[in-house]
Amino acid sequence: MLLSKDGGRTWTNHYKEDSTFSLSQVPSVISRKDFEITSLEINNKGDALYFTTHASYDVNPSGDSVLLQCDFIAVENCADKKENIRYTRLTNLLTDTYSPKSNKKTFALKITRKNQTDDILYIDRTYLENYEHSLYVFDMQQQKCLSYWSPNNNYLPEDIFWRAGLKVNPNNPKYMYMAGNVLYKSTDSGKTFVALYPYSFGENNTPHADIRCYSITKYSDDGESDYIYLGTDGGLSFSNNGGKSFVNLNGESLPITQFYGMGVSPFTGSISAGSQDNSIMSFVPKEKKWVVAIRGDGYDVEYDRLKPNIAYGQYNSRAMMMTKNDVAPFNMGLYIEPKERASNKKTLACDKKGTLYFAEDQFNILAKNEKTWVRTSFDQPHETLAFAVSESDNNIIYLSKFWHNLFKSTDGGKSFNNISEKVRINGGLRSNTRIHAICVSPTNADKVWISLGYLGDYKNPCNQTERVLYSEDGGEHWTDYSEGLPVYNISDLVYLDGSKDALFAASIEGVFFRENAESSWKLFSKNLPKCVIPEMQISYCRGKLIAGTYGRGLWETDLPNISYSEALQITKSTTWEVAADEALYFTTDVLLHKRAKLYINSPVHMAKNKTLWVRNPNQIILGKNGKLCNDCGEAWNGIRVRK
Repeated sequence: MLLSKDGGRTWTNHYKEDSTFSLSQVPSVISRKDFEITSLEINNKGDALYFTTHASYDVNPSGDSVLLQCDFIAVENCADKKENIRYTRLTNLLTDTYSPKSNKKTFALKITRKNQTDDILYIDRTYLENYEHSLYVFDMQQQKCLSYWSPNNNYLPEDIFWRAGLKVNPNNPKYMYMAGNVLYKSTDSGKTFVALYPYSFGENNTPHADIRCYSITKYSDDGESDYIYLGTDGGLSFSNNGGKSFVNLNGESLPITQFYGMGVSPFTGSISAGSQDNSIMSFVPKEKKWVVAIRGDGYDVEYDRLKPNIAYGQYNSRAMMMTKNDVAPFNMGLYIEPKERASNKKTLACDKKGTLYFAEDQFNILAKNEKTWVRTSFDQPHETLAFAVSESDNNIIYLSKFWHNLFKSTDGGKSFNNISEKVRINGGLRSNTRIHAICVSPTNADKVWISLGYLGDYKNPCNQTERVLYSEDGGEHWTDYSEGLPVYNISDLVYLDGSKDALFAASIEGVFFRENAESSWKLFSKNLPKCVIPEMQISYCRGKLIAGTYGRGLWETDLPNISYSEALQITKSTTWEVAADEALYFTTDVLLHKRAKLYINSPVHMAKNKTLWVRNPNQIILGKNGKLCNDCGEAWNGIRVRK
């Protein structure tokens, strides 16, 4: 607990361990590192602070369960006159004495102040087993519950536990609001609550589902003219009549969409991204339009790298889907049984041979033109956090699990070896934290970069620690690759094709760029707001770096000019040809050596500003189905003679 006495300019530890109190005596989650404070109030005298905690999920072999319940804690400044000392005392106030369901653990807990003129708190409590509810009136001066009851006789909808809290009309406490998937209102002092509108995806000014926060800026005595602002998964909504009707405040330029994973078509440049509660939505750059088909949360997206217009996406309904139209809706099933359990980003990849990879708590492979997934099992029950398939050798795959550990496959994902013990810097293990991103050189499967999650120094969070590690021998040895990065963790790493190991790194400070091993990281992003960036993609056909953000929309910028650019070298006669419904694409310059001929019998998509270099034009032979193009609507440099 930290205390500031100068408006937040300086902070001191408000609690010191002594003979009166120790961390081991604090009930439930306060002794854990991962607990969080969900609500906090200070009494009028300023000598006591009250807060509630929220316990994180623990994953055990039998499934997900909440092993610790939430608490209602008081922090008081106390004096012992006999010992002539002052000390801080912490007490769990919401004991079984006040619990009508004393055998049930508390799943969620939140307090709200009636007003600032008295010391009355309202406590909103949800139980674990069946999400029953209780409301309490707590007097901070008497330090006891005055009353408690069960709203709607414990028949409130289960989705109330999502809530953003209870709010009480300070002018007339018979009027209350409770936020869940939708907003509920009580006109009888909280005995019953009624939904103010149906579950919605935000159509016709009805607020979008899932309220994350809300504020009431004006209360009326009869509750009929309350001003209510809702922050939901779909943006902002407002009511000036106590919730009888709402209007959408998003306008046309509020970038509130929270993106998870995304993919970019190498052929058309179309972007599809999974978003919080707004499904998978697509952007068509040539037409400058969005295509939206809402059906819940959308997760990661990947475009086929052999067949134009084919893309794969995952929904939180645990359904793997695809589209054959390049954009949303993703409405064709690629189901995996039993249903998968995946995180919401960097779970999908497709190689240039047409193989689709999907990483969850297991690893799944769908080969080109096959209908049956091949599944590889892991001992760890938690899902994959990141993985990368080598372009130069598809047998090499690196994968990290949600909490820790790094794995490597040398047989295309059929089996994995745990190489976590090798991830060491100066003898210290670094794989015992989250590995958020994995990046492999497209030309060398042994060159791999990983980004670490936690900062690593709990005592001094501002202390510089390793955020990116580099191995040039397939994970056998590692070096620190963090010079120039901010102290925050790196959420994604992307390699720039044709470069000498140029990388982009995403953090809440923006996007950083490192051109080669001899340089250091430098801030690359301009005009990009500071926010979490779950995933980045490069659209080579458009020459753009694209960043999906949490709550700030989708952003893009031009790729940088680099001092070193490597072309694809063709030293002998070669044929570019694939099946009738397939195409090829290239992200760098292509250079034909003097005696090589190039037979093009399929569509070949060239990247923006890239060149096909020849010694003489007769080296290129176009077949009946052969063509060179850029379907993103951008210019490539064409065929040029190199002297």
